[in-house]
This record gives sequence, structure tokens and C-alpha cells, in this order.
Amino acid sequence: MPYVALQTNLALTEAQQQSLLSHFTVQVAAILKKPEAYMMVVLQPNTCMSLGNSGDACAHLLIKSIGFVENSMTQLSAELTQLLNTELELSADRVFIEFCDVSPEKWAWQGKTFA
Repeated sequence: MPYVALQTNLALTEAQQQSLLSHFTVQVAAILKKPEAYMMVVLQPNTCMSLGNSGDACAHLLIKSIGFVENSMTQLSAELTQLLNTELELSADRVFIEFCDVSPEKWAWQGKTFA
């Protein structure tokens, strides 16, 4: 925990996938002040999706965590939107980011919850 999932209608090369996995792990862990060892990142390229009734390139990013440090969502929004622009040439108006603060009793790892 944290969990990051990227859905996009773009095809991603192996190099793009590896770069995104690394960048999401490092950046999100640093901003949320969580160990990288706790990070899970999922990429779902080639997803059938549209935004604004348009099939142009777009993405949905879901970030779940037990707690978000102050201003972290603002910082994550800016930095991850920029990352998607740099890596995938996605404009900011084609990216939705969803944040989900999960309570510790609803998240488990190694057979037990974080509560």
C-alpha cells in the first residue's frame, strides 16, 4: 500500500511500461512518505475507453493509500500529470486522477490488516 493503477487507451512499449512502473513507484512513495517496498503499480494499456465522448488518447489514474500527507494530492496531481505528458504525450485535459484514502482495517498484506 499505496496502490497505483493506470488505465489508458494507448499502446505502451515495453520501455514505456518499465519507465512508468519505476517513476510511479519512486514518485508516489516519496510524496506519500511510504517505503517503495510497499508500492504496487498496475498498468492497463490498450483499454477501451473514452473521455468527453472522444476516443482520443486519455488516461485514468487511481491512487489508493492509507492516509495522504498534507498537500500530497495536489503535488501528486501536478507531478503525475506532468509524467504522463512527458512519457506518453498526454495533455492534462485528457487525464483523470482519482484518490482513495483507505482505512487501515480495510487493507491487508502478508495475511493481516494494517489496523
